[in-house]
Amino acid sequence: MGFKESGQCHLTTVPTTVTFSDAEIQPRALSPSSNVNQTLLLLQSDEVNSRVQAAAEIRRLTKTSQRYRRHFSGAVKPLVDMLFDDSIEAKEAALAALLNLAVKDETLFPRIQ
Repeated sequence: MGFKESGQCHLTTVPTTVTFSDAEIQPRALSPSSNVNQTLLLLQSDEVNSRVQAAAEIRRLTKTSQRYRRHFSGAVKPLVDMLFDDSIEAKEAALAALLNLAVKDETLFPRIQ
């Protein structure tokens, strides 16, 4: 605040503390549907490494989450196709992701046809 006394201006300051909660300064995580969509797009890539990365992400997300297993039901066919890839790493990643998708949800596998 300032005040004027005999033609001069005197400024005084009041100490202020500004605090932010952790939620305000942490970057926002992707929403589940956004994460699923990005991973599914990556799974359609022409690059083997991108598909392996996507399969690994599917495996990670579906390891303990029934909700993610449902969201990734569209990944079954591309993952099965990866089993026929020349890359051993692609086959392993696809198989691991498929195994996690199959846990407690046997209804996914009839969609392979």
